Amino acid sequence: MSGKQNVMTKQISLKTAGQLIVENLNWVILFLLIVFGIVFSDNFGTWNNVSNVLRQVSINGVLAAGFTIVILADGFDLSIGTIISICAVVAVGTLNSTKNTFLAIAAALAIGLLFGVFNGILIKIIKGNSSDSFLTTLGTMLLAQSCAYTYSGGFNIYCDNSMESYRFIGKGMFLGIPVLVIIMFAVMTVFEFITQKTTLGRKIKLSGSNRVAVFMSGINAHNIKIFSFAMTGLCAGIAAIMLTARTGVASPSTGYGYEVDAATAAIIGGNREGGMRGSIVKTLTGVLILGLITNIMNLMNINTVIQTIVKGVILLVALYTNRLKKL
Repeated sequence: MSGKQNVMTKQISLKTAGQLIVENLNWVILFLLIVFGIVFSDNFGTWNNVSNVLRQVSINGVLAAGFTIVILADGFDLSIGTIISICAVVAVGTLNSTKNTFLAIAAALAIGLLFGVFNGILIKIIKGNSSDSFLTTLGTMLLAQSCAYTYSGGFNIYCDNSMESYRFIGKGMFLGIPVLVIIMFAVMTVFEFITQKTTLGRKIKLSGSNRVAVFMSGINAHNIKIFSFAMTGLCAGIAAIMLTARTGVASPSTGYGYEVDAATAAIIGGNREGGMRGSIVKTLTGVLILGLITNIMNLMNINTVIQTIVKGVILLVALYTNRLKKL
């Protein structure tokens, strides 16, 4: 009898350990990447490299934070990449014509917010879920791309070199920390507070996870969707400012591919559509995982094609893990 109990105890312990790993796979992967980087690269643990990694992931961090809000509300936004493009060309165009950094920033944020609200209203009209938002934002993606090409005439727009206050956002340091990194953590902190500590955050999660409960409690889920998409659009505007301030140029394709990185970071972090346990902290782990993969493989001079394959495999593992969490 004692032997059977020991076997059952071991089986339960193994099952519990497996569940813990599945539930915290994002942290496990992040830890393993850090250990791997320290072991195989002498430069990995230096402050210069750490600062470089954080600077590189900062734009995706802001985007992924906004994307997480939409995911928690059971939505999906394919348009954020092209929204970045239109915000970028308008921001630099405004900067060059007015010589005013504040107006350039305001223009980018306003355009991003406008497109986000537009997405939310469209979803509200069709009373759509995540699959509907996928198709709807696909249409908005094309619209934003067309607007970017129309505004810029299909050409690159370069920042006026005399506008140092604007370029400081992308290249400046404050207390030894890149301004881009400060912006990323500021945005993530605000969104984490909203999702975890406010009534609005609880409504966002509830609206994405349990429609019946939302209806019974009198919450207007469609207005929550509008807010969620508005925040994603706003983050796209912030990302456009960060990107153009860093590179000094905007083009109609500036935001190409950023929607993929944002979605990948949010999902690798352990968030899923309609997930009540989703958080921005999880998204941060996903952002760092992607950044560390790129950084480690760059330090090891691994081909970019291989890097893309590795990222794809990790994304598939994350999707499968999220599926296991639902069972």
